[in-house]
Formats: sequence, C-alpha cells, structure tokens
Amino acid sequence: MRSRFRLAYPILPVLLIGLAGVGPAASAQQVRFEGEIGVGGTSTWGDNDEAKFLEYRDLEDGFLGDFRFLFEGGDEQLFLRGSGLNLGGDDERYALEAGRYGHFSASVFLRELPHIFSVDARSLYEVEGGDRYRLATGVQTRIAGAADPSAQLENELAAASEVDNEFRWLETGGEFDLHLNEITRIFGSYRLQDKRGSRSQAIDWGTPGGNFAVFPLTVDEKIHEVRAGGELLLGAHVLALEYTGSFFENEARSATVDNPLVAADSPAATSRGRLALAPDNSAHSLALSGSARLPFDFPARASASLVYGVRLQDESFLPHTINETIASPGLTLLEEDLDGEVHTLLGNLVVSVDPTPDLDLDFRYRVYRYDNRSDEILFPEHVGNDAPL
Repeated sequence: MRSRFRLAYPILPVLLIGLAGVGPAASAQQVRFEGEIGVGGTSTWGDNDEAKFLEYRDLEDGFLGDFRFLFEGGDEQLFLRGSGLNLGGDDERYALEAGRYGHFSASVFLRELPHIFSVDARSLYEVEGGDRYRLATGVQTRIAGAADPSAQLENELAAASEVDNEFRWLETGGEFDLHLNEITRIFGSYRLQDKRGSRSQAIDWGTPGGNFAVFPLTVDEKIHEVRAGGELLLGAHVLALEYTGSFFENEARSATVDNPLVAADSPAATSRGRLALAPDNSAHSLALSGSARLPFDFPARASASLVYGVRLQDESFLPHTINETIASPGLTLLEEDLDGEVHTLLGNLVVSVDPTPDLDLDFRYRVYRYDNRSDEILFPEHVGNDAPL
C-alpha cells in the first residue's frame, strides 16, 4: 500500500510594486507575483517491491517537495514562470519559461525518469571495461564439466549476487519562439535524452539451435535532437520551413560475453561470443509545408507538405567472429565500415471543400520514396553466432 501526504502553502498574489512613482504612468510597470510551495512525503508498506509496480516511478520513503511561481509585469505582457515536482526524488521535474505574451518566449526543462526492469535479478557475470562480461574463475569449468550442466548452472545462479537491472532516463533541453513581426515567426529547440544503467540482454551461440544466456548489459546512450524553422502568416495562408536533426550516440560498440556451457573454443563451439550493439547514426530532414484558402464562395482549403530526409550510419565493422579456432580467407572484411546513406522523400496533399452544409469532400494524395544509396558489400563467408563457419 502507498500513503502520500502534501501540505501546500500559497504565496498570495503580491504586492503590485510601482517602479516609476504613483499614478497611471506607474501602473504600466507594476509587477505581480504569485506562487505555491508544497511539502510532503511518501511511505509504503506491504508487498510493494514488485518491479512492475515500481517500473517508472520513485517510491522511496521520505520527504518530497514541489513549487510553482509566476511573475508578470508591464501590463502583464512580460512573464517569468517556473515549477518543480517531486523534488528530491528520482523522478523529479523542473521547468522555467520567460517571455512576452504574443511576442517571444524561451524555456528550459529538466526531468528524470527511473526505469526499473527487476528488483531481484541475479547474474554470474562481472563487467570489465564496460563491454566485457566475464564469468568468475572456475564457473565455466565447473558447469561444462558437471554431469548435469543445467543443475550446476542453477546452483551457480542461486549463489550469485544480485545486480542492478535498471537505468535512469535524464531528459533536458530548451526552446524559443519569436514573432519578428505580425507575419513572421521563427522557432527552435534542443533536447537531450541520456540513458544510463543496465538492462537484460540475451546472446546466443551457434546456429541452428545452441545455447543462450542473459546478461546485464551496460547502457550509456544519448540522443540529441535539434529543431529550427520559421513561418509566414499571410492572412488565411501559411508557409513554413523546418529542419530536424537527430543524433544517436552509443558509448558501447559491442559486448563480449563468456559462454557458461563451453570452457574452450573449438570450430563447432565457442567459449565466448561478441554481440554488436546499436551503432552511432544520424537523421536529418527538411520540411516545407503550406496551407491556403481556395478562391471559392464556399469553405475550401488546400494543405501540402514535402519532407526530404537523409539518414547516415558509418560504424566500423566488427570481425566475423571472436572464436580464435575459426579462420578462413573468406572472412576477410572487404570494407572497414558500412558508409550507409539513405535518402527519403515524403509528400502529402490534402484538399478539403464544403460546397454545402450537408456535404464535406476531402481529396488526399501521398507519395513516399526510399532511396538506399549505401554500397552493396558481398561477404562470401560468415560465422553464425561465433560457431560454426
């Protein structure tokens, strides 16, 4: 069960502060402030440690706080507002925005989100260097040499220590919106998503069939997103141009994992395996869109958009296998990396007309083109999951 309490203390609408004396001239420069501070806490009891119950929230017993405030001035055209939620918790959130109503605004934010996969996970693996997952000395030999490897593996897991199986999702960024004049608006934003921690990952050896294992994969990933554009507001017509860029970074290129059921490499089996992880990549798009009222006596409007995109990925290739007993001239890498490049084109056209109050007509047309410009690379031989050739 969960118990949560909160006490709120409103900071009553304040003082209207005259900055330039008394009278009508001063009223235009008055500042208004209001806000609220909340303090409280959370306590839990009973059977509340299930991973699904805790998956996306922090229920640690203790005190929490929150706040909000608003400053307004200059006939309430200028403003500064901020808020905070779950202060002191692993799911805290902050926001701050300032600007002038109808003219410009700028904001920043920071929020955290826990993602818990399991609260009682156990693992035989020890992480070394962030990408090497080793079994403790003697584990492979004991399991591989046992009369009943499955029973021995179960015994080893029962004696293994618990490991973290969760990561923290941090998201931060900011945006701005500026009206240059009555018809021109520009905007932009930046957002960062940062995931760190660990999650369960499976790896298998051999094909077809073979054995597999689950290990606590270290997660250290970032996504940067940039957006910028502008709009022309021409009465009943709108024209907009926008760029969006997304950049994915993965600090771990691969994971090398010991095989608990095989103690030594052979052409038919391997004592460890290597798993390629999501590669660094980027995606870019440029969108042109518009909407216009059609010259009819009844309501009619046309909207169109054209989006051109480019996706890039140039991560270096890993060798075919980490199994040192497998060798062949056909496993020589002909290229060092993919040099991947994909171009996309997306177009949409929508025409809506209402010739009578009882009749609405829509015409829609969509075109999509996918152009993969990556070079084809022929691999004459390959190794299936590090064994066999």
